[in-house]
Amino acid sequence: MIHPTPIVGVSEHVRSVRGSGHSTSIALAILSKAIACPGEAVSITDHFGTVSADRHLADRVRAMRDHLSLRATVYQDFIGGRDTWWIKADAVGATEPTFVKRGN
Repeated sequence: MIHPTPIVGVSEHVRSVRGSGHSTSIALAILSKAIACPGEAVSITDHFGTVSADRHLADRVRAMRDHLSLRATVYQDFIGGRDTWWIKADAVGATEPTFVKRGN
């Protein structure tokens, strides 16, 4: 299963102008979802709805991933007659040890 690109609520200003940060906010939401659900695929789809915009967003997600040193992989495939991208984050971290208090 591939999780859909997270919906990002933005102001009318952000929706109505270019260079507003809308795609950046989508990229951050995608990375957040991937980190929150390691090992699960998260779709990379831009708000413009074109293959070139999706490719650009995938590049932005990769750059942010690298800048933040996140362990995740961006995949590309041809699905449903068009190029598509998604990301999967690696499960990282360790289980917290359980401490048992003994005696007084």
